[in-house]
Amino acid sequence: MLQKSHLLMHRILVFGVAEDFFRDLQEEFKNWEASAASQGKPKSLWEELADIGEEFVEFLEKELNITDAEVETEKDNDCAFKSCESEERASGSQTGAAKASNIEEDIDEIEATLAQLKKELAYERKCSSSLLLVER
Repeated sequence: MLQKSHLLMHRILVFGVAEDFFRDLQEEFKNWEASAASQGKPKSLWEELADIGEEFVEFLEKELNITDAEVETEKDNDCAFKSCESEERASGSQTGAAKASNIEEDIDEIEATLAQLKKELAYERKCSSSLLLVER
């Protein structure tokens, strides 16, 4: 009989806690719905990301002590660089074949680097597995 009463008390306690939890959850949801309805249309993901990006840029400017004058100077330098770059394109300093050759060289260099990294990784794995065997 004692076990049955103990079990009954446990169920009452659990169900009471669960009932309180779901009542609170329902109240929170109603409050959330009311606040969402009063705020109008929610922002899209891109709008949220844009806001976060702006806040981040402002934070960096503040922490790095970047002033608007410095930003304007950099913009002017960028414009001067872009105009030089467009003049080079207009003069045809690189032909299409030379560009293709540069791209192929870059691809070859990347592939060689990847092959080297794979070799190093395989060596490191071999060494670490050898160490594990020695430790055992």
